[in-house]
Amino acid sequence: MLLDATGISRAASGWFNKELLQVDQFKPPKIQQQAIQARLNYFLGGEEYDRLFAAFEILSIKNRVLTLGVLPACTSEVQDKYSWHIAIVAEALLKQAIRKVNVVPLDYSRPFLEQ
Repeated sequence: MLLDATGISRAASGWFNKELLQVDQFKPPKIQQQAIQARLNYFLGGEEYDRLFAAFEILSIKNRVLTLGVLPACTSEVQDKYSWHIAIVAEALLKQAIRKVNVVPLDYSRPFLEQ
């Protein structure tokens, strides 16, 4: 049996790392999503927030990349103008680093990540 520097067998180490990678992807609970929405509404103003984020939903966070969905007509504007704002608010409220924000059009015909 081959052991690594920690004394854990390589087979167990590979299994452990695979399990950690699966845990790395998650969808924030509804209460955290609502907190992010409230903070964005505060910073952007009600009119701008309502126009662009009417159907805002964080779909997943994986490897420090936050993927969120908005109405298809608003996707490019949210990505171009507000992805930085979203990252800052999400980092502060979720207490984890966000390195990139991907904005995708919401497609309610298929579930992205079940909670």
